[in-house]
Amino acid sequence: ATGTLARLTVGIKVGHDVLGSIWVIEGDHPFTERDEATLVEASSLAAVHLLRHRAGLDVERRRRAVLARSVLDGRLAAGEAMGLLGLRSAEALTIAAVDFLEETTDTLTKAAQVDRLESLLSLRGAGRHQEFAVVALEARIYVLLAEAGSSSAGWARQFVGDLTEFASERMGTLVVAGIGSPVALGDDLRHAKVEADAALRVARHTEWNPRTPVLFSEVRVHALMDTLRDLVRSEPRLSAGLLQRLSDHDELHHTKYFESAQAYLEAFGSASTAAEQLCIHPNTLRYRLRRIAESTGVDLESPHTRLALQIELLAGG
Repeated sequence: ATGTLARLTVGIKVGHDVLGSIWVIEGDHPFTERDEATLVEASSLAAVHLLRHRAGLDVERRRRAVLARSVLDGRLAAGEAMGLLGLRSAEALTIAAVDFLEETTDTLTKAAQVDRLESLLSLRGAGRHQEFAVVALEARIYVLLAEAGSSSAGWARQFVGDLTEFASERMGTLVVAGIGSPVALGDDLRHAKVEADAALRVARHTEWNPRTPVLFSEVRVHALMDTLRDLVRSEPRLSAGLLQRLSDHDELHHTKYFESAQAYLEAFGSASTAAEQLCIHPNTLRYRLRRIAESTGVDLESPHTRLALQIELLAGG
């Protein structure tokens, strides 16, 4: 059996980088020192070939990334770019954003991870009889899927889910995806990328099964809340400061206005439900709500005030 025969193995290296390995099994004659030297020499030649191959792949990846970026920012007509990317039968395009569930802050580590992820996704998709392109943009992977008129509703999720499951197993860490709505090639494809990114974000911070790609069409409300949260956090002037007003009053007068207002909002304006949560009588809560309006000017009977408070609570979460 081959398992009982001697073997020689040599690493294919460039500096400290390991590109691969070569191994051989002993045949009819025992290995000699010359055989070992020959194998080492072969590893040097293999390193040169692998470097050339990698360089060619890097050039091709950069070309595809430039094409994809040109499409996604509106500089290049989608139909023209699809042909160059090999998506010649596309009637529409679906874009999926793919990334790791746990983000790393190390730039070099992330770059290496993205490079490997791109290769794995391309490898897995190659035998799936589906026209697609995998490109790395802004330290994230995007999968561009050619969609035919007969495509079913769940085909993109199934295809992308197969890719991410394969990559997760090979990389030992969960890979997640968000999928935008299908877009006709004549339309602005930038929106498809925005939707894919938004869906990916939802996949990361909700109780959604991370092994199932998230469709933007299913999480529009979550995406809207994320957008509002970001907007208020980035533009403090948009905050009405109502929550701070309640907190300041509580601290100064030892009241419970903040928690009362929060319970009332969470109960959708039902005094009885909120009172039950606070373990007080509904009339006590109603009196407290009137006092809040009189003391702080925060009128919880106003739908606009309630909306402003909800947004402030969202931004603070």
